[in-house]
Amino acid sequence: MEQLKRLFEDVADMVSELMGLNRNKLFSSLSEQYVDGRSLLVNWLINFGYTESMLVEYTGMSQQRVNFLKNSFERRKVKFSVRLALQEINKRFTKDLQSDI
Repeated sequence: MEQLKRLFEDVADMVSELMGLNRNKLFSSLSEQYVDGRSLLVNWLINFGYTESMLVEYTGMSQQRVNFLKNSFERRKVKFSVRLALQEINKRFTKDLQSDI
């Protein structure tokens, strides 16, 4: 379980870095860029196999908020910054997984 939390932290740091966000404000700011970042993080982790309840625990957000971010991702993915960050996260993790084998 500790590895899952560590991966969550790594992806949250990466989303913050790639989108130019302050990591300390990732789950609290109402600014559009931060909401985009949260949505990207939630979507990527859900697709990776995390459950909504795990994300509620790790982020401190409500179940409704996590669900909203998951369901609204397709609209956010239209933005170039979100698509670019998603591609880079996928590229980095694919590379990391290949080097672990």
